[in-house]
Order: sequence, then C-alpha cells, then structure tokens
Amino acid sequence: MLDRLKGRATALSLGAMVSIGFAFIAYGHSLPEYLDLDRANELKGIHACDENGVIPGWFDELYSLETLRYPLIQSGMSLILAAATIAALLGVFGNRQRPQILATPASIPVFFLLGCSAVGLSWFSQMISLDIDLGRGDFPWCADTIFIPMAELSIFYAGLLILCCAAGGLLAVKFQNLPVSLFAWRQDIPAKSWMVSLPFFLIGIVIILLGLDGAYRSTFLGTPAALISLYLTESARSALVCSLREPSHS
Repeated sequence: MLDRLKGRATALSLGAMVSIGFAFIAYGHSLPEYLDLDRANELKGIHACDENGVIPGWFDELYSLETLRYPLIQSGMSLILAAATIAALLGVFGNRQRPQILATPASIPVFFLLGCSAVGLSWFSQMISLDIDLGRGDFPWCADTIFIPMAELSIFYAGLLILCCAAGGLLAVKFQNLPVSLFAWRQDIPAKSWMVSLPFFLIGIVIILLGLDGAYRSTFLGTPAALISLYLTESARSALVCSLREPSHS
C-alpha cells in the first residue's frame, strides 16, 4: 500500500513538473524579447562593431535590455526534459517490485553507455546553444565564425569523453553483484562508506550546480545529460560501497 502511494506521489510530482514547465513557457511567450526593442536592434546593427572590432560593453548593454522571456521558456523546457528523463530512468532502472525506487545498471557496459550518452548529450546541447544564440543575434555581426567555438567545444568534449571512460574503467573493475540499490550504504563499515562516498558527493554537487546554471540558458538541452550524469555518479558510488569487503573479525 505504501509503495503504491509512493508511486502515485512520484507520478504526480513528474506531472507537476511538466505542468509548471508549460506554464513557464506560456508566460515567457507573453513577454517581449527586449525592454527597448529599438535600442536592441541598434546594438545588433551599426552599434555592435567599429573599425577595431566589437565595441567594448556591447554584450553587457544588450544583456541589460533582455527580459525574462527566454529564461522562462528555457526553464520550462528544462523542467519538461527533467521530468521525461526521470521517468525514463525509473522505467529502465526502477526496481521491479517497487518501480519508484531506482537501482544501478545491471552491467558494466550499461555504465559506459550512459556515460557516453551523457557526454554526447552535453556536447549536443552546447552546439544547439551556439546556434540558438546566433539566431537571436547574441553574437555581433563582426565576430569570428561560430565554427571556432564549436571546434573548441568539440575538442574539449572529446577529451572529457576519454577521461570519463578511463576513470570509469578504473572504477568498474571493483564493481560486484550488480545491480544494487541506489543510495546504498554499509552500516557495518560507516567509515569506509564515507571515505568512498565523499568524492562522489562532491562530484554530484558540481553536476547539480552546472545543471542548474544551464537550465535557464540556451543550454537547456543539457538538462537530461546532467540528470544522467547525476544518476551515473550515484550508481558508481553505490556499486563501490556495496563492493567493500566485510570487516574482519579476528
């Protein structure tokens, strides 16, 4: 009975996230793009550049004219994407008897697949973000080609993918008896559990902060990547904690 109530509460929470997301989008569309559209158009035109390139302070003035239109729309999209991602994770990795409870992936290849997916989704969100910003006129007309930041980001994410795969490989060799319950903890060895868990907690905090920072920006498509990364981080922590050796009694 309690599990059924928890399942309904989870479904209602996800539904509320979607509803709030659509409300944000609807309200955002009712707002103008700029407080002073004429001045914004001037900044995007002849007042963006001079013979020396981009005029200093150009972006700061343009940013000061922006309303909450795009942050609200992008926040709404992030909420909808977050709800869809959580629902997908629950559907794929939820406990069969208690679907509202997540477990870790059942095999090491799935860990790597999720990690590659998270990095790929994050890269994709950055590429789309650049295209969105270009379409909105957030780049001055005299700026260098958009392919330069795209190439730089692609190189960065390629390196990040290699780093994540290497770190994942070092951790995966210690995983045993997958899957295990998410948020697992070893009460018999709390000190070791804390030592293993603390680095993952710190990584999780960084992921949350980065996800929140990008959720209202044009990088909102990175929200699923942040949630998958958070799930993967906690899964790795739980798998390592459950693989710790029993304390010896001599």
